[in-house]
Amino acid sequence: MSPAELKQFFSEPDDLITRGDRRGLKAMQQLARAALETSDPGFREELTGALLEIAAAITNNRRPPVPARLDLVQLPWVVWDHWQNPIARGRTTASNLQPDSKDEADLSRIDPAPSTFWRRPVSISGADLYLGFGRTELPVLEKKLWLYDGPKTSYGTNPGFEVKSDGLRAKVKFAETTSEPFTARVFAALGYHVEPTDHVERLRIQYDRRIFREFHLRKEIRMRCMIFGFVPVYTIKLQRRFDPFDYVAWAVMNDGSRWTGAELKARLFYRPKLKHPEDLPENFRPEVEQQIH
Repeated sequence: MSPAELKQFFSEPDDLITRGDRRGLKAMQQLARAALETSDPGFREELTGALLEIAAAITNNRRPPVPARLDLVQLPWVVWDHWQNPIARGRTTASNLQPDSKDEADLSRIDPAPSTFWRRPVSISGADLYLGFGRTELPVLEKKLWLYDGPKTSYGTNPGFEVKSDGLRAKVKFAETTSEPFTARVFAALGYHVEPTDHVERLRIQYDRRIFREFHLRKEIRMRCMIFGFVPVYTIKLQRRFDPFDYVAWAVMNDGSRWTGAELKARLFYRPKLKHPEDLPENFRPEVEQQIH
């Protein structure tokens, strides 16, 4: 496929039911069935709240991270709105406080009730932030041989893809290698339910030309600046294109030799000097691909 055909093939129409949607809808079905079967009003209310939360999450999954367009006339009002809405300073009393908190004078000192996304940690100071997520050891990811499993097609400023090995699946993200593992550990220590995220120096991945050809299939994040709602002025692109060979430590060849990412790029293509040589399937040299162990 050409780059445009790849983009079209992996693009998700607005009405597509994604894998994440299916997981959410299955959970909603289970919650709805349990709510209909229970005779406990309190438990039914709890199940209904969880069902509504998943429905809101599915809806939020389809929301782009930035507005598609912004009129310059709106800009002062947008800045004012953000300025007047600081984080964690609400105007109304929280509705999810613990039931026994009504007599507390300072409600900011009261924990919310446990929920599907938070519970009070046993000890923040005693949490192991190196292993993180209540684990006793780090997963051994570097020694596995991973198979390429598909491109990253969601929003995001950094490239990535999915891999699998012995029934284990993982999402690989480049460029942002330390901030997300650190942040995820802090939120987990504070009691939030987050997916374990780890930093690894390198992964051993079986060669597949799709790694390079499908490296740029993230959803575009762009915002059009307009005047009076119909005159386009400028389009802000919030993503840049990365060179996938910058992330290749080395390629191991059948004879045991190793090529760096730059060496692999120079030898893998008939025309390696093109701006994006991996875009053209006919530019790959099959005889070189067969040498990669």
